[in-house]
Amino acid sequence: MNIMEHAFTVVRDHFQKAQPTCGLILGSGWSEVIEAFEIHHSIGYEEIPGLGKTGVVGHAGRLVHGICGGLETLIFQGRRHWYEGEGWDPIILPIYVLKKMGVTTLVLTNAAGGVRSDLKPGDLMIIDDHINNMPSNPLIGPHLPIWGPRFPDQTAVYNPDLRNTLEHAAKSVDETLYRGVYLEHLTIEMPR
Repeated sequence: MNIMEHAFTVVRDHFQKAQPTCGLILGSGWSEVIEAFEIHHSIGYEEIPGLGKTGVVGHAGRLVHGICGGLETLIFQGRRHWYEGEGWDPIILPIYVLKKMGVTTLVLTNAAGGVRSDLKPGDLMIIDDHINNMPSNPLIGPHLPIWGPRFPDQTAVYNPDLRNTLEHAAKSVDETLYRGVYLEHLTIEMPR
């Protein structure tokens, strides 16, 4: 908790005039989204305690304060992954910081493989639900009230209004969006 609070303090001090209501955490292939924003300021992940440099090629590794369509947004350009071996802290830290900065809407993006035959690389999908098949669970450990109830209601983890807004926006620009369930899975190959 101390490292997350320290990270929040550094970000708050760096973006003193920021009053974001929206947050983006951009995964692989999404860095160019930043070009739609009027950029006010940015900070490298190395400057944020507990976050550190991204370990994935193509992730810019910076937090950006920008405005698009009148919406003030904090954008994590790149994200950390559990498989990088740093534990959950660098994964949940951006969400903690965004929540403490006043963000009420969060959009996360990623690139993922799929098992559906109707999907091909580059297709866009809105996640309706997920299945945790990881060897860990984010509810394990001390309960911190900032996250909400100890055992949150899982019936609508992904906001239906926001998902519908995304679907309508895609239709307005003639972009096909699929809907599906995300399976979190970790495969560890053992040396032979």
